[in-house]
Amino acid sequence: MHFKDVLSDLSNLVGKKLQSINPSTPSIYITKVDHESKKYFVSSNPDENGKARSFGELEDIWSELKFKSFCNVDQALYGSGSSRNQPETVFANLPYIQHFKYQKKKHLLLRNEAIHPIGKLSELSENETQVVKKQIDNQLHLNFQHLNSAQVDAIKHIEKALAIISTKYSGEIEIKDIDMAMGKLTNIQEMINAATINIDSDINAYDTKDENILRNMKLENLADAPEVTGVDDGDDGDDGDDGGVTQETVAGISLPLSPIKMNLSTPRIRQLNPTFS
Repeated sequence: MHFKDVLSDLSNLVGKKLQSINPSTPSIYITKVDHESKKYFVSSNPDENGKARSFGELEDIWSELKFKSFCNVDQALYGSGSSRNQPETVFANLPYIQHFKYQKKKHLLLRNEAIHPIGKLSELSENETQVVKKQIDNQLHLNFQHLNSAQVDAIKHIEKALAIISTKYSGEIEIKDIDMAMGKLTNIQEMINAATINIDSDINAYDTKDENILRNMKLENLADAPEVTGVDDGDDGDDGDDGGVTQETVAGISLPLSPIKMNLSTPRIRQLNPTFS
């Protein structure tokens, strides 16, 4: 959906009584939409042209909604006042906009599709509001430097593994798909890099807590690791008494055996993965 779609719906609101989110605030009417001058006219009386307002303020609100999916109109328009109620009311009456309160302030929420009839208000349910509030909290506390560093770390590991896989299976179609996916992931990383505010080039806010030994293992040994295959490599340690004489019972008769260590360690089993290129 684009801003031109919002302007199209704006024309469909002309002449409708638009109720404000605040019940104590009088309703308004859009009396005219002038696309040439990029203005729309708002009045409390449907028989009067009313006050002209710019498309620009609607576009600012729309940009905020598209960027964050939610919006406080006062913040989007960098101020407060009764006049802010009019563009807020216009948006709240669009079919893909709902309203809710967050930190005791009115907010708009952009939905992916029409939720209610045009020219009517729709408030989020209590359960939906709790979900959205939690998501907003998570978004506001999202640390771009941590996200950026974590993704850089992941991409380095993928590139290292992909280099080995591509050498062994260079002709496979799936490998080409992986290369393409890796290219897209790298492009995403470049966008995150560009949007991460960091003038200290040597800073690395990402601190991994992963103690998994596989992380530090060479990739050529990774496929045969017991942690991956589930097959133990065996045990070279001693299980019994050193140099003791062990007795074996045969048909009820105890026979002494030679004083050789008789403990049986776990057999060494190694899984090999032959490749053909």
